[in-house]
Amino acid sequence: MNDVLSSGFADMTAHFQTVQGELDSLKNIAAGSFEIIKEMHYLDGIENIDSAHAVFFSNTKDMDRKISQFESHRFELEKQYMQHLNPTKIGRFLNMLKEEGEDGPMKALDMYNYVLAVEAKYLQMMCVFHINNNDMESLGAQYELFGSHYTQLTKAMVPALKLDEVTSTEDLGNTTKLQLMVVKKDQAGVKGLVQFLTKDIVNYSQCYQMEDGEKTMGHISAIWLAAKQGDDTMLQTLVDLGAIANNTAVEETGAPLSCLQAASQGGHLATVSLLLELGANTNNGLSCLLAPCREGNEDMVAALLEAGEDPNMSGAEWITPLEIAQEKGHEGIVDLLKAHGAQVPKEEKKPKKKEKKKQKEKEKYPSTMRVSSNGLAASHQGHCMGTYTKVGNEVQGKPVWKMEGGNNFLYYSSSTFWMISQNYNSNAGFILSGQHGQDTVPERGWKFATMQGQMHADDQLTITGE
Repeated sequence: MNDVLSSGFADMTAHFQTVQGELDSLKNIAAGSFEIIKEMHYLDGIENIDSAHAVFFSNTKDMDRKISQFESHRFELEKQYMQHLNPTKIGRFLNMLKEEGEDGPMKALDMYNYVLAVEAKYLQMMCVFHINNNDMESLGAQYELFGSHYTQLTKAMVPALKLDEVTSTEDLGNTTKLQLMVVKKDQAGVKGLVQFLTKDIVNYSQCYQMEDGEKTMGHISAIWLAAKQGDDTMLQTLVDLGAIANNTAVEETGAPLSCLQAASQGGHLATVSLLLELGANTNNGLSCLLAPCREGNEDMVAALLEAGEDPNMSGAEWITPLEIAQEKGHEGIVDLLKAHGAQVPKEEKKPKKKEKKKQKEKEKYPSTMRVSSNGLAASHQGHCMGTYTKVGNEVQGKPVWKMEGGNNFLYYSSSTFWMISQNYNSNAGFILSGQHGQDTVPERGWKFATMQGQMHADDQLTITGE
């Protein structure tokens, strides 16, 4: 055992000499982090452990003398370790650094890297000491303590790096730092944060897509974004971190959009193949065949059909992949679809799409709306009561109604509330819907403004289509 320990001690000493420059660089960088939060005295205690390691593994073959010297001040060193490498205190420092401007999270990472390096150095010294004393129980406890500190510090880095916070861009809302890295194809950035990316962060899916200020898609995850972009390297990295290949986004209509569908719609054949290898399911939401049948991507159609995608699953307005391919004149795809069981729809069973669409639009936004109340709204906002007729204008992609015999308008404001005012570009109204983000004009749940500008609910205030 002594020969093995001596050999290992010599190897660790030699290795320490080769990486000493890098470790010193870590210390110098971390010093700036401790200085920012005015905790240089705390750094001094950590550096004492660092210095003890440098002495312990200095360029010498006299292991017994080194262990004897270490034993004489081991209890003092252990006291400093428990005080200055306390993960709770270090975690508090990391959180403080997060608030130190744009570079704060990276300063926290600098501190984390140095503290863990010193943790590993202390573990090395204690391992040699316990093995020399043939104290395997203490050795095991030392490893458990190191593992506990590592887990606590790594967990503390999630909020320090703001990995659990969300932000919004012009195109995406409720977006995490990881998702923004995926959009930017920042593979190096993601790799640098691997140990902090929990499965919950990797599979976070409250992100949504916006177009012209309107939410068009929700439940978006990092892996879905990678699939949409055809970023195979990022996709594989995310799966290695625990991302679920069958995560789906959701259209505003409620239709689920799988990662496989996003990749096929983008024409990313290699990504589709990778997803299938990783266990992505076919027939998981909106048909993956619709877009490639429209674009004439025969290789994509063939790959999806071989994987088991249903050739008869229809899309919007019940149009099938076969109908799309026939309409676009992609004869090779037509043959492929038929060979895999695509059925030719009977003409008489096809719905009249244009008529049905017009009827739905009429039901959704009636040409006439009636505003009425037998409650307080009638006395405070009586001039708003009456019939409103749809005009040609639109706000936020939704129709505007004008009051017959009056100057008021019913409309959907940029603040995402339905309201009544005399200016349909205004976000301040006489009457306001109780909830924002409603796609159609609600019948109930309205509020009215008093003369003092306060908003009050009126259960008897209704707006109905006629």
